[in-house]
Amino acid sequence: MFPYDINKHPPHPSVRLRITDLRHHLQLPVFEALIDSGSDCSAIPRRILSQVGPLDYEQARVRYANGRVETGDFVRLLSASIELLAPDGTVQSTRGYNDLRFVVLDEALLGRDILNYHRCELDGPALLCALT
Repeated sequence: MFPYDINKHPPHPSVRLRITDLRHHLQLPVFEALIDSGSDCSAIPRRILSQVGPLDYEQARVRYANGRVETGDFVRLLSASIELLAPDGTVQSTRGYNDLRFVVLDEALLGRDILNYHRCELDGPALLCALT
């Protein structure tokens, strides 16, 4: 179970992620991501990317939640492992993925490109989320 981030208004479901680019043998620093079932793709924060070595970047058109369309930067991971971490750092789930594209934003999102591989249950009254 993953607790909602109660420091946000309204509180929202979030999870800590550890992503490893298996092709480049590069582990990204752990970061927290908003669980966003309305987002087509996941996002990696710029601040995390500034802390790691070279990755594969590309550009593509992006339609943001506010309707704005522009060309955005993406990080492409052809082979990756993603660990979902509890607040205490305990690994709750590990899964391999192929051909992921993360849009580069200020904040991290865990979108449907990854959520569709999991069962996601939101318990708003308890402020908890389960990802299996």
